[in-house]
Amino acid sequence: MRTNIVISNRKNGFTLVELLVVIAVIGVLIALLLPAVQAAREAARRMQCANNTRQWTLAIHNYHDTHSALPKLGQKSVLELTYSAQARLLPFIEGGSVYGEIVFEEPMFEDHGGHTHLNHRYVDLVLVLPHFLR
Repeated sequence: MRTNIVISNRKNGFTLVELLVVIAVIGVLIALLLPAVQAAREAARRMQCANNTRQWTLAIHNYHDTHSALPKLGQKSVLELTYSAQARLLPFIEGGSVYGEIVFEEPMFEDHGGHTHLNHRYVDLVLVLPHFLR
């Protein structure tokens, strides 16, 4: 009795060509998805900007309802700067704690021997305000 034994030299696994084809397919899929991800990010940025504008508009309306006037613009003259309208709107954009630290009657800048410097009381607030004014 004779048995036929077939010996195969083929190994189980991927060939180099198959591996390169899979990598190429993955690369094409990533290239197709990348513009969609960028578009989604841009849409999110646009929505955030529109939301910030809406929040500032609501803050102005709430300020007007409370004070029956719009906030001061913040500059009396070139030499005498005061706080901006954004600083006056802080309580209406959840910045009440920062607003409570500001004394609007004090000058924002001090004169030290011919040099104008930011009032030392408000140096820390300058670091906090940009968070609220975005």
